Amino acid sequence: MKYKNIEETIANIKLRPKMFIEELKLKNLYFLLGGYIGCALTTGISTEIDEVFKKDFSQWTKEWLGLNVAMDFSNDCLSWYKMYQKASETEEEALELFFKSSQEFFVDFHNNKL
Repeated sequence: MKYKNIEETIANIKLRPKMFIEELKLKNLYFLLGGYIGCALTTGISTEIDEVFKKDFSQWTKEWLGLNVAMDFSNDCLSWYKMYQKASETEEEALELFFKSSQEFFVDFHNNKL
């Protein structure tokens, strides 16, 4: 079985989220992805994109939300899932915002903007 990096994993989760998390809450997805990356890092199968996501996604999210949702989290020390929840009215909106922004994060990664 081929290892799927974080980008591929998020794309699969977006297609069928209930297959991965029973209760569709961004917090549940956050912990699932954290465990996934943690396992990949500790077993030595992680890829560069996994490491960049773990290291940079929270800061990137602060900047992205500031530009796209007009919310300033620059002085906050929040997990990325909490920022999306605060920027959304519902859990469904928070998940949609996460999936949209994570796609842009990966585009930035592939275009060497990170």
